Amino acid sequence: MKERYFTLITGAGRGFGRAMARECARRGMDLLLTALPGEKLAALAQSLQEEFSVVAHYYETDLTRPEGPGELYRWTKENHYPVKVLINNAGLGAVGPFVSKDAAFYGRQVDLNVRVLVLLSRLFVEDLSRIEGSRILNISSLACLAPMPYKIVYSTTKGFIYGFSRALRTEYSQTHLRVCVAIPGPMHTNAHVTKRINDQGFMGRAIAWQPERAARICINGMMKGKAFILPGFYEKFSFLAEKIMPLSLKLRMIARSFRNNPPS
Repeated sequence: MKERYFTLITGAGRGFGRAMARECARRGMDLLLTALPGEKLAALAQSLQEEFSVVAHYYETDLTRPEGPGELYRWTKENHYPVKVLINNAGLGAVGPFVSKDAAFYGRQVDLNVRVLVLLSRLFVEDLSRIEGSRILNISSLACLAPMPYKIVYSTTKGFIYGFSRALRTEYSQTHLRVCVAIPGPMHTNAHVTKRINDQGFMGRAIAWQPERAARICINGMMKGKAFILPGFYEKFSFLAEKIMPLSLKLRMIARSFRNNPPS
């Protein structure tokens, strides 16, 4: 009998993670969903099973706890859920002056955006490298392209994700595993983000993505094994512009764009 493989998605309870869970289920992929307690994962797993006739299990946890990534990995092993696709989506964003958040917040942000992603990749990578067609999809952001005043820690952690993903892909290029990184632009993931997008006027609204459409493009790119996935024209243009625009000019433009945003 053919072995059943699973797609593991972190941060699957809402926003982009939830959209990717639905997109993967639509394609017939069996799922392992993880998010913080209280994000209604049980209801999501049940609805995906009923709507798309897939298997969906869930695991509620705070991955920023020191033992969190290891516990998630052991859960997949103890329950015999072989993972073929790992989607490292969980992340924490913020906008505002550096001093608008305390040290504890930044510690949690770095833990979730960087440490958790690295540890989960390390825990699963050897298993994945032996499975034909396996994937790691890491979710970066257009913010990875340059240091961003008023989004300092967020943009820096997303830059780490991009560099880490490209390097890990090269290390595993002679195996079955393909490591991919998605670089989406602004996205309507929650009410606070939508308000911030709307406050930026026509241009902000024009370039913002609905999570469902971005998920479809990113999962397509992942299935094709692309090294990096730029969902639309604005992302592709920004990626090219980053190569030629002086950093000092980029910093001034970014600061002007975010300086008057209320902290979030």
